[in-house]
Amino acid sequence: AVGSDTAFGFNVDYPNEPLNINAYVRQWGEKFEPALGFVSRTGIRQYYVFAGYTWRPNTRLLRSLSLSVRPYFTTDLGNRVVAGNHDTPTLTFMTPAGDRLVLEHTINVDVVDEPFEIRSGILIPPRHYSYSQFKPTLTTSEARPVSGSLWLRVGDFYSGHRTDHGVSVAWRPTRYFSTSASYEHQEIHLREGVFAVHHATLRMTIAFSPELTWGTVAQYDNLSQYVSFNSRVRWTWQPGNDVFFVVNQGWAYDMARFTRLGRDVILKVGATFRF
Repeated sequence: AVGSDTAFGFNVDYPNEPLNINAYVRQWGEKFEPALGFVSRTGIRQYYVFAGYTWRPNTRLLRSLSLSVRPYFTTDLGNRVVAGNHDTPTLTFMTPAGDRLVLEHTINVDVVDEPFEIRSGILIPPRHYSYSQFKPTLTTSEARPVSGSLWLRVGDFYSGHRTDHGVSVAWRPTRYFSTSASYEHQEIHLREGVFAVHHATLRMTIAFSPELTWGTVAQYDNLSQYVSFNSRVRWTWQPGNDVFFVVNQGWAYDMARFTRLGRDVILKVGATFRF
């Protein structure tokens, strides 16, 4: 087909207050192959709109109130909807201290043409799925030495329903050191089967100076039974010129035993030349 190897798009942005609008349309042809990077799917169009309005009463308890909607469609090149993710709507309350309460209602659309395995032994059959979820999130201000977040998501999910909840805590005693931990639990009940997901993350960042930082992340989830560790030192000797020293390590966790899977040690140098 003519133009089947092309990709294009355009964007409209109005980032202001009280009204904030952003919209784009993008298309990837069936035979499009990027010269650099990658695309997750070809032969589609994406339609995205975000519209938000912010009020600032600036009272003792409420600094701002924001209301937004965000429709997001993916279609094939024949304009048949194949996926969608729409916030309808989102309410955000912010206090003078910077604490936030976010209330989100999301409608998801997924047109499954071929069965896929969502969990070992659990297949999602072909069908047009449409389901909604509600998610409240409470986040305290990061201006405090100790901050945190609590969230809950409840609603439908494919042929059944799901309930997610999570918590995160961050500690920043000085501008040179910060650490955080998060945990999320997902309970998924489908007609095809039931399963649970546990995901935990630990982070640590040390800023020896604005030019030299060391960050470490460790993660675990029960589906892969895999513990991953990433540690990165970044030195910026000049703006735009960096040296990265990275160590990646993985372990398989089974029956309370760890088995080392492999280790990567990487040294990268990035430089900017100006003419």
